[in-house]
Amino acid sequence: MPPCVVSIFGDGRTRVLSELVGMLTHRRVEVVSINAALAREHWQVQLVVSALDEPAIELLVKRINRIVGVVNVVCLDEESAHQRTATMVSVNAADSAIRSQVLELALALHAEVVEVDGRTVKLSFVGTPARRREFLDVMEPFGIAEIARSGPIALRRARRDAPRSAAAVPMSVVPA
Repeated sequence: MPPCVVSIFGDGRTRVLSELVGMLTHRRVEVVSINAALAREHWQVQLVVSALDEPAIELLVKRINRIVGVVNVVCLDEESAHQRTATMVSVNAADSAIRSQVLELALALHAEVVEVDGRTVKLSFVGTPARRREFLDVMEPFGIAEIARSGPIALRRARRDAPRSAAAVPMSVVPA
């Protein structure tokens, strides 16, 4: 089973994150990555937890919901959410022919060129986890000198029966 993105919305209390980390440590849940953001008086934490079976994920969601200050918890998989990861790489490109090849491939793969110097090309890539793997597979033959990656972040997909116009969609930090 692939890793699950657990999206947690809270009411702004500062102790909730420390209680969440304590609960995860006590339960020995393996956290692959964690992203946190504060928006107005609410916060959102997205955890990527190691591959758990469905009953274990349901139990984890129930336990997180018991923490005072947690408003909503959902598990976002690839079918129910748009997932993206960010990757920055420094690719070896000592001569102009290789540098030109790397820049052409970066353009074709929709990567952003961050910096070009005499020996390397630094690129930034944002995409689905599968597209990130493809991007790294293409850049690997040139030699990746350095790499930095984020864990997945996710936003829930719109329901099929939801209104299509932006004006008809309420803007809310906490989902219903």
